[in-house]
Amino acid sequence: MFTSLTTLMMETPLVTRDREEHQVCSLLFDDRSWNISFLVVDVGGWFSRRQVVIRADVVDGPDWTKKTIGANLTHEELARCADVLSVRPVSQQQQLALKKHFGWPD
Repeated sequence: MFTSLTTLMMETPLVTRDREEHQVCSLLFDDRSWNISFLVVDVGGWFSRRQVVIRADVVDGPDWTKKTIGANLTHEELARCADVLSVRPVSQQQQLALKKHFGWPD
């Protein structure tokens, strides 16, 4: 099935483990492999927009029947993620160093 990224982001909410819905604002790709590395998610309210960056491996992927994207995070954990303005592009070497330091899976 083909779906545009715009449709995926605009019509498919990210749903946390505690059933809070959030909008995916952007996808950040690895420039070599074209894999999605990070998602930018809006966690703010109606008047207070706040966008955070989450790693793609905490996302289960789209559930096409429910039209949602599942996340293995609670709303609280999502709200504590790094603000999009604080995140700078990092090289693959820096990503490997971060994975090793924090014990993240490859």
